[in-house]
Amino acid sequence: MRTKYEHIMDMQLPKGVYRVGAPRPVSAHTAFPFGLGREGIHEVCEQAYGDRLAALGFIGAHLPRQDVPIIAITQNRFTRDQGGWHETGLGALFGQVAPILYVSVNKDKDALWAMEEALTSGIPALVIAETEGPDFTASRRLALASMRAGIPGILLLPYSTQGTTAAMARWRVQSQPSALNPHDVKAPGFARWRAVAERVRPNPAQAGGVFNLEFDHETLSLNLVPELAPHKIAPRPIFPAERGRLGSGPYRPLQFPARHRAQSGPKTLRAG
Repeated sequence: MRTKYEHIMDMQLPKGVYRVGAPRPVSAHTAFPFGLGREGIHEVCEQAYGDRLAALGFIGAHLPRQDVPIIAITQNRFTRDQGGWHETGLGALFGQVAPILYVSVNKDKDALWAMEEALTSGIPALVIAETEGPDFTASRRLALASMRAGIPGILLLPYSTQGTTAAMARWRVQSQPSALNPHDVKAPGFARWRAVAERVRPNPAQAGGVFNLEFDHETLSLNLVPELAPHKIAPRPIFPAERGRLGSGPYRPLQFPARHRAQSGPKTLRAG
């Protein structure tokens, strides 16, 4: 009498490669922002030097709003170069965010170690770390720690970041001119950024996608805005108090009497 295992061996399977074991879990975040701040490890990089505040603003728009704290791991050299984080300022821009616990280190390896320990602890709602950029092995350790504990992590990286890592996505963020302020033409409006999804593991078809984003400070929501076409800056409107001095039309030149125009001409120096 043949056993069931012998019957399985006699089955004719089509040619191909078969994986034995549990299937790989598939992320449910296949649309923007692809699980940023919710699942796995994400990398947020500067588009160019000086865009660190734009990258930090992009991260701030995805901070959780709950009582569970956030752990932010900073490095002193980045703080000296482009400034540090301020919880009060983040709260003023992005509303009431979760409390932030700051950890300051001096070396890149210490930042990676602190991030892995924070993820393994299972306590924070989110872990953010400033680093020069981990290699594939270090990023794999962070990805496994995030998956096991169910805690997302974000790496804030410089513009020089290159290479392949185990992160779910890599973003390149740069600042954009703010939206127009409907109440004051001289004041800035809603903050805007341009984010490029350089690499997206949950949805590879979205790699290279460009997202023009605007953060609404009233509804505390991040909105997609149409592509901004290059255009000239519109002239500043003339207020009623200035019309009597500058004329009825915008930027009308002042009319001087003829004698003033003659005196303002070039002067000739005579030798002798």
